Amino acid sequence: MAMGGNGIGISGAGLALLLMLSGPAAAGELFTQPEAGVGCRTLAQHAFDEIPALFVAADPDSLLLLLDRWEMTCGPHEVITRARILGAIWDGAFDESLYGQNIMADLLQRADEMEAGAAPDSARARYDEFTINLANQLLPHQPTDSLEAFFCLYYAGRVEEARALLDADELADTSLAYRFELAREEMSWRHQWTMAAAFGSWSPQGDLSWVGDQALIGLQLGRRDGDWLLRLVGEWRPGRTDQPYWVSRDGVDYLSDRWGAWLLGGEAGYRLNLTEAWEAQFFGGVGADLLRPFKSDNLVMGAFHTSAGLGLRSRATTADTWIWGFDLRHEWIDDRNEDAVNLGGTAWSVRLVMEKVFPRGGVLR
Repeated sequence: MAMGGNGIGISGAGLALLLMLSGPAAAGELFTQPEAGVGCRTLAQHAFDEIPALFVAADPDSLLLLLDRWEMTCGPHEVITRARILGAIWDGAFDESLYGQNIMADLLQRADEMEAGAAPDSARARYDEFTINLANQLLPHQPTDSLEAFFCLYYAGRVEEARALLDADELADTSLAYRFELAREEMSWRHQWTMAAAFGSWSPQGDLSWVGDQALIGLQLGRRDGDWLLRLVGEWRPGRTDQPYWVSRDGVDYLSDRWGAWLLGGEAGYRLNLTEAWEAQFFGGVGADLLRPFKSDNLVMGAFHTSAGLGLRSRATTADTWIWGFDLRHEWIDDRNEDAVNLGGTAWSVRLVMEKVFPRGGVLR
């Protein structure tokens, strides 16, 4: 970036007024470079005072030198990116080469900081106040639907207005709009609360095969957090057994063919992206398997339940909040009703899942 003067016609007096409102020392006292070898904290304190003064003095070359030295000494930082962008807008030299792939992290960090606020009466607080005032003064000089207007709105603290502006057709082909959309989709896909309905079939195996296949209806409440997932699972398996079975209670055996079983538990797992729209899930679960053999009786026979499974999830586009998929799961149910017919064993289940992802709050929405 090369800045050669005040390209948009804001007067030095106007910037000086901003400087006085923001509170740093007078410009003439600040045109000194810190000594070589100073630490990042000292350099930052110097820069927080020096940068506003360089704007007032209309000295873009010194501003660039200071920002370059700051970044070379301490590494990239949001406050440096902010000064570069506002400086380029002030000089009429803005373009998208000013920022790279970290711009989204910088913008989100700035939004969080504006919400939290800096320590009062600090050099950083005065610097932040100066950039807010500067962005407000630059804004009327920018084309309405432009990236320059976006950054002025954003750095002035009008984040929601800036976010709405980025959806304008005029900005659709910009690198920033593309990065923003990718970040929003990633947040929607990876860090969300979810609710899902499940339908399928439960097929007991081995010593439980006499029960026969049962329908499965379920509800899941979960959260995606990065590549990890966690969900609460409730399932009901209504139906009748293929063969009646004996139930022992208080030393008396009763005959039943009812299989009104409930599963209440949780599942945790890991998700792996296969393509842009498909992901695989690997999960395990624990819970309680509850069987009520008689409709007119309060008898409930419980057993510890564990499971392991894999699933696939897909959606039509990465912006969709509706996801569909299926799970294949192997289950182990501890022994119960041992005095009559053991109702523990293993089973396979298949679930068709329709899942709703709830948008996360914040600037990306």
